[in-house]
Amino acid sequence: MNTEYAIMVTLVSCGVLILLIIVILLLAIAIWPKWTRRRALRVRARQDYLNARGTIHRQLLTEAMGEVEFEAKVCESQLQTARNRRSALQSQRDRELNEAYARFVVSRHFRDIYGIGPKLEQQILHTVFRGNLADLHRAHEISGVGWARQGAISQWVREYEAQKPAMVKEGFPGQKQISDRHDLGILAAEKQVDTLTVQLKKLRKREDTVRAGLDRLANVTE
Repeated sequence: MNTEYAIMVTLVSCGVLILLIIVILLLAIAIWPKWTRRRALRVRARQDYLNARGTIHRQLLTEAMGEVEFEAKVCESQLQTARNRRSALQSQRDRELNEAYARFVVSRHFRDIYGIGPKLEQQILHTVFRGNLADLHRAHEISGVGWARQGAISQWVREYEAQKPAMVKEGFPGQKQISDRHDLGILAAEKQVDTLTVQLKKLRKREDTVRAGLDRLANVTE
């Protein structure tokens, strides 16, 4: 009797356990798809949030890139203008200094050339000389200047062209006035070139930073 009762209790317990397991499995089967869908929705919502933030950030960076590229182009144009102005001022100063030097040595030393007297000097200077020593290589165009005399004149020109650096260093009449008239403008142009060069470098650095940010967000979807 006791044995039969024990067997019955055991069977009932096993039945209850099996039933409990079946109930748990049925609940799991019913709940799992819903949990899975909710989890997928949470993941999608998180990704959409990140994408939305990335999209906005990318738009802001794109606008920033356009602005910095425009500023860089303007700065680059201004820099080129400043460089051109500096070069023009330097060229104008050098032309005036060259002419002042040429007129100085011609007025002082041209008649040192053998066979050049006052009359021939005036003919040559009035006809071919335009403020540049190289003009005197055309002195043979004047009547009375043969090739031998032209050779002497050209040799004189080469000698004073070679002496020019030393004479410029010592100074000659009109040199200081010409330099003073142009040097302030050249200095101002050089300062502007330096300022714009630094500014352009900063803009290029900003461009690189913004471009790196855009590259990081290249895979963000709308």
